[in-house]
Amino acid sequence: MTTQSFSTPSKKLIRQKWIKPLLQLISDISGEKLLYFGLPGAEAEDIDDWIEFLHIVFAFQDEDTRYPNAYQKLYDKLESLERQKKIRSFSVFDGYMERVIMEGFDSQNREFNLSEIVTLYNLDFCNQVDFPIKSQTIEGEPLIIGKFDAIKRLLEIQKGINNLSTKFVLFLTIHCSYNDKKTKSHFDSPHQFSKYVSETNTKLKGKGDDKNARSLRLYIIEHLSKYFSSAGFIGDFLPTIFYEGLGNTQMLLFTIIGTKMENEVPNQEIDTEGLIKSKFLSPNNANTGFENFTRIELNEQDNYFNNSVELFKETTTFKNYWQNNA
Repeated sequence: MTTQSFSTPSKKLIRQKWIKPLLQLISDISGEKLLYFGLPGAEAEDIDDWIEFLHIVFAFQDEDTRYPNAYQKLYDKLESLERQKKIRSFSVFDGYMERVIMEGFDSQNREFNLSEIVTLYNLDFCNQVDFPIKSQTIEGEPLIIGKFDAIKRLLEIQKGINNLSTKFVLFLTIHCSYNDKKTKSHFDSPHQFSKYVSETNTKLKGKGDDKNARSLRLYIIEHLSKYFSSAGFIGDFLPTIFYEGLGNTQMLLFTIIGTKMENEVPNQEIDTEGLIKSKFLSPNNANTGFENFTRIELNEQDNYFNNSVELFKETTTFKNYWQNNA
């Protein structure tokens, strides 16, 4: 079977030194192992790294002619982990995650159903945030499904599951680029961050990845903060990680802590002096930790901490709702 690892030294560092400590904190606070929901790839390297904190796995794998039998290899891997009693149970859905969630069935006509609280979303997309999935309505009309459609639906499902305490973390990884008209028009249209976008584009003219990284950070935080609020969750965004993936492809990792509230959550204001105007965190040259990264043309703010646990512990949400498992 031919598959491919999508790991780089930076990716391994992120899994081990950024994500894993946060998972340990969440597991320790809840007193339970986590339900994983995501895109592990055929090699399931993230699941291997975090296995001690996991007990249930919901995974998605589309068939790709470049990597034949990727679905079967992932299934066999998870079945082996279940047999070894390293996880309690698993489900693998055949097809693009967005399509399965929005249509309700995978390519093998298995129904998608989620009735337990997800405590770890790892949406590790290997393409752009605007990459569309073509589908159709029940009536046969063409339908385009986007990543935001699927994320919004997942949060709505999470909201509807009856549980006294819903606390989780969502990781979103995307390419640091965008091509579609919808994303571009968002930045061209007048909105509250128009001045920031204009100034950044001017100062970083000709520096595509650096300019795109800041535009996409704003775009994603703007949208996801609204989705979290509308589904009844406080969404705490930790600093965005800017790193190099396979083939020198620049990538962005977003970390959002979700906390369900009994009362309605108002639309959350984006912290322009914090999240949007802060420096990215990036792996250092030795890939042993993270450091603040910016361009000399910009006056961006330092992140006081460079590890996920300390950053999360500084949030108001942690102090009010997570500390002592409140």
